[in-house]
Parts: sequence; structure tokens; C-alpha cells
Amino acid sequence: MSSNDKNSELHDCIYGGPLPVEQLVSRLAEAGIEFPVLTTVIRESDCEPNWESWDFRPGDGWVYRTLPYRPAMGETHRRAGSPREWQRSLQDRLIELRLAHVPGNAHLHDPQQEARARQLALFQFNHSLPNWRDALTCWEEAVLLRTQTKIHDTHRAYLGFLLEAATPLPTIGLAGHRFHNTMQQMLSTFTLDGLGECLRHGLEIVQEQLVQQNRRLDTTIRKALEYVHRKLTEPISINDLAESVGMTPAAFSRKFKLAMNQTFTVYLQSMRIERAIPLLLGTNRTVLEVALDSGFGSVEQFHRVFKSRFGVTPLNYRLGKSRENKTLPSARSLRTP
Repeated sequence: MSSNDKNSELHDCIYGGPLPVEQLVSRLAEAGIEFPVLTTVIRESDCEPNWESWDFRPGDGWVYRTLPYRPAMGETHRRAGSPREWQRSLQDRLIELRLAHVPGNAHLHDPQQEARARQLALFQFNHSLPNWRDALTCWEEAVLLRTQTKIHDTHRAYLGFLLEAATPLPTIGLAGHRFHNTMQQMLSTFTLDGLGECLRHGLEIVQEQLVQQNRRLDTTIRKALEYVHRKLTEPISINDLAESVGMTPAAFSRKFKLAMNQTFTVYLQSMRIERAIPLLLGTNRTVLEVALDSGFGSVEQFHRVFKSRFGVTPLNYRLGKSRENKTLPSARSLRTP
């Protein structure tokens, strides 16, 4: 494989994209490299040619270098004995280098590179990897360089990250009130430090729930939850869901309730309510639009479910929040990042 290869699939894989890392083993073999390997990431301006290595140059200012394992290479290279370990050793080195050059890294102004940093931070977070907080810092710096003092743009970016980070969860569960309170605090906060604190607090709540979920959910339930997440805004029946995991509706219903401590209907309503809340608080969409965008079949159903959970209608919930926002400072009073 050419040292100038710009294979976007590999780039996505390194940053935690959709391509399974195991598919890349054959590509390493084509380059004459078998596991275990040594890996590192080098700034392109500091990279010297090495004909024994496989250098991937995706055009983002870094060189991803992989070469056969040799004990004498030193600490600048990481030993990896498997494809997954190889991916994560590259990610760890990449995060270290980005932190060392933030915020002066000009590449972070590139929207594509901001998206890559976001992808990496989400991957690290959802897999509960040790460096997820550092990866988050890299992405935050990229966002702040782009948004400058436009606090509402920062709001949207942070809230979007928090919601996507929570997507693997079936529901926020017993921590739901804490999670929703954090989202509300974020929408009511107009300082950069406050936004960062709310984001991290929300992520800690999600991380706690992810750990609990991974301890108790088997493959069948996880597959079903992934199906729901993909189809959340579409009509979903228990029959469709059971078919997607190869079970009868009755058997699946029993298994789901045992695993989730709630019926599928209650769970689905909870997921849709969680999707609706930030739309109510953070957008100007009508209640009808929010209901349909959240997967409810009608505004009447949305009203009924919402009021049973919160004791108020969606509109009154929004209006109460708006009154609170009137006392908050203007974005023009914020400090420059």
C-alpha cells in the first residue's frame, strides 16, 4: 500500500468511525506487516521517511505510522497485539498530540477536522476508554475556535454532543431527573465555563448509566435497543422489534420487561420524551412539530404522555422555562474564549 494512501475508510476507523477495525488487518498484511506491531502518530512537518513502515497520510496534518514490532523502538511507539489495540494506540497518541498543540493547531478551524475530533471523542466516551475526557477537550477547543463569542452556537454544539452521547442508552433510567436537570441548566447557562461544567456533569451521568447497562444487557436486548434508536421517529411495533431479533412477540415482551424493568411501550415513550425535551426548550418548533419529530403519532398522544410524566403540558413546560431565561445575562456579556 502506498505511503501516500488517502483511504477515507481507514481515517474513519482510526477516529472511531463505522468501519470495523478488523477489516483492516488484510491491508496491513498487504504492506507486509503482521501483528504485533508498533504504532504512532507524528506531525507531518516532523515526519522523516521510513521505508520499513506503513505511513497513512489522510491530509489532516498527521502521519499514522505502523511498522513491525521491534523491542528497541522506544516509548514513542506503542505495541499493539490485536487490531482493536492497534486502533486505540493510534487514538491515544493522536489525542496526546492534539492536546499539545491546542489551541494553536490551525487544522482545528477546518469543519471536517472538528467533525473528526467529535467522532473521536464520542467513540472514546461510548467505549468508556480512559482518554475520553482528553478527547472531549480536543473537540471543545475546536468548537470554541469556530464559534468564538457566539454562545448560542456553542450551546447547540454542546447539547447535540450530550444527546448523541446518551443515544446508546435504552433510557436514562433512575438518573432521568438528573440528566434532564443538567440539560435545562445547560440551556439556562450563558458562560463558557458553565457550559463546559454542564456538559461534563451530563456525560458523567450518562457514563454511569452506560456502565450499569453493559453489566446487565445481553446481545438480544442490545440489538433490539439499537433497532429502536435507528427507528425512533418512525412507527415501531412490538412485532417488528421481536422479528428484528428473531423472537416471538410474547417471548420478546417477557425478556424485555425482565431486562429493562419496564414494558416496551413505557420504554419507547421514555425515549421519545427524552428526544422531545431539548426540542421544546432549545428550538422554536411548534408543539405539533416536536411531537411528530419525536416519533409520537399525534399531538394528543404527546400531550397525554408528557403530562403523565411531568404534571404539565408541553406548552406550559416550555413557557415556564422561557420565563426563567428572561433573567439570564445576554450573550454579549460573555468573555472571549
